[in-house]
Amino acid sequence: MNTPRQILIVGIGSPHGDDQAGWLVADALQLSLMQLHRPDLSCCVKKAVVPLDLLHWLENVDELILCDACQSDAPAGSIRLFHLTETPTGRLQNNLPDSDDCSMRATHGFGLIQVLQLIQITTGRLPDTTLWVISGTSFSPGSAISDPVLLAIARQELEILAILRSN
Repeated sequence: MNTPRQILIVGIGSPHGDDQAGWLVADALQLSLMQLHRPDLSCCVKKAVVPLDLLHWLENVDELILCDACQSDAPAGSIRLFHLTETPTGRLQNNLPDSDDCSMRATHGFGLIQVLQLIQITTGRLPDTTLWVISGTSFSPGSAISDPVLLAIARQELEILAILRSN
């Protein structure tokens, strides 16, 4: 009997403005996944306040899908997808830009890439990892989520669902 592929979807965020995007994508996916009938997949959805939360959630996970917001030169609501993989030497390789095109700086206290590298070093493996980011402009405490980011949340949910349906 084949064991279902274990997929963990994590929305990273906070209650501040566009930083809610990761959480809202996770909420939307949680509802939609109830209707996705794929016996070969086992999907779990969680929400994180800080990337360090991942340290406790990755046992037996085959694929990790991360959803977050970022500050970017791109227009608010732009969606970017990054694939993070291990090289043959075991190092984390990613296609994240080196420029300010998409700032993944630590808006959550400890950088996401640093956490993934820590997981890789301490566990010896990193699940297949994709990072979905939505560009935002409003991250201040008390600010509201922007309309372009709200629209991007719905698009991102549909794109992730399409991938899960086709894999």
